[in-house]
Amino acid sequence: MPAETGALGRLPATGRREQDGGRKTGAARCGREGGGRDAVRLKGFDYRRPFFYMVTLKRLPGLADFSRITDAAEPPLDAHGKPCHLVANAITRAFERTIRHFHEQWWGLWPLECFAIMPDHVHLLFRLRDTGDQLPLGKYVYHLMKALAEDYWRQTGLPSQNASLAAPVPSGAHPPPVFERKWHDWIVKRRPAGRFQALH
Repeated sequence: MPAETGALGRLPATGRREQDGGRKTGAARCGREGGGRDAVRLKGFDYRRPFFYMVTLKRLPGLADFSRITDAAEPPLDAHGKPCHLVANAITRAFERTIRHFHEQWWGLWPLECFAIMPDHVHLLFRLRDTGDQLPLGKYVYHLMKALAEDYWRQTGLPSQNASLAAPVPSGAHPPPVFERKWHDWIVKRRPAGRFQALH
């Protein structure tokens, strides 16, 4: 099976319906902008602005790898038929499903089609929609981190259980953390003539 990890897709330019920025099932207003008191964001910047944001989530020490790097002479091929040294595992595939469908829960967010799942971190390119009431970036990141944590423990089993057994997170419960509270972002703004500029 071709390895899909690390393949970067294109962001769609059209074709999404215009709706307000809250969650489609009812927005949950939790956490501060930046995803927690330890997060460091660009001071004075409005993270509701409809820019591109490159976000990196770092795995906590001691947890299982999200993917695997191979040094095989003939690595597997990615979705485009090119050699890929980053090989997917069960966690990778669970993360991919959640990331690709995450925007369906949020009206203020474009699809997350550009991402890379590394062994100990995840890169994602967020793009906020200009709906007028879209949420700050940190709200989306917070809920995605929670969803990915649920995926992780579903694949590995909760800490108190045998790691070889898949165990669902109890309904309504917060899964144990998987990512560091401090996450990194690059704010990217489209300039004239199609160029991009990193602001932070």
